[in-house]
Amino acid sequence: MKNFNQKVIIVAGGSGGIGSSIIKKLLPLNAEVIGISRSENIHLKNFVKKNNYEYHWFTTDLTLTSSWENIINEVYAAYGKIDVLINSVGILIPGKFENLTSFQIEKIISTNLTSFICTARTIIPYMKRQGYGHIINLGSLGGIIPMPFESIYSTTKFAIRGFSLSLKQELKGTGINVSLISPSPVLTEMLKKESLDENSTIAFVNKPLSADLIADKVVQIISHPKPEIVFPRGIKLISLMLNLFPSLFYKIYPILNWIGKTKKSKTYQYNACRRDSVYEF
Repeated sequence: MKNFNQKVIIVAGGSGGIGSSIIKKLLPLNAEVIGISRSENIHLKNFVKKNNYEYHWFTTDLTLTSSWENIINEVYAAYGKIDVLINSVGILIPGKFENLTSFQIEKIISTNLTSFICTARTIIPYMKRQGYGHIINLGSLGGIIPMPFESIYSTTKFAIRGFSLSLKQELKGTGINVSLISPSPVLTEMLKKESLDENSTIAFVNKPLSADLIADKVVQIISHPKPEIVFPRGIKLISLMLNLFPSLFYKIYPILNWIGKTKKSKTYQYNACRRDSVYEF
């Protein structure tokens, strides 16, 4: 088992299904974990207590630049370094674009894109000062393949992919790595609630991945940095081809829509959750 030798690792979005799984993987590896989110995950809190682990938690609005500046200052003052930033913040509001309110559009963009940019802008000077660091952004297959009826979510994920890959080259020679993890949909409460929207089908074409698998990939990429991991492997080539040839995507979308709708109807109960929720990772 890897040992991170008290690496100081910040996990933004630590209360979500993916974020909490990442923290659970990191704590046994002797990492100094700092979780940040709008609220604390009670299951994660119980896990920490049960296993006598220690972690540090900040409850704040991650879309506010001032919040990030205060937190990064405090963490750096306490530990004298920040080894890794893992950004797993994300929300999704499925449905037709025309039905989204201005507030909802701004909320998705500020959470899924602006917060990533502000976080990086805040933390990079500290990592440059120490001469090393690693920024890991959680993207999505929806940042490679278009996702109709989740257009603003997909927009932010396309942007995160461009931002991450561009920033990696920009920071070449500084000792700072930038990595992007682009998985297919993950089995979280967000995905279960997403199933309530009759038009949101493309997310269900493939069997959802587990949050633990994402966490394993994060641990892997901390130890062996790569520009991007797209998984599952079997879909990587197909997704990149659809990205390069949009007309091909439009031709096969009716088939993907049918497959996704069929698989979704067999997997999820539609009366399980409210329709007016904002869905987090």
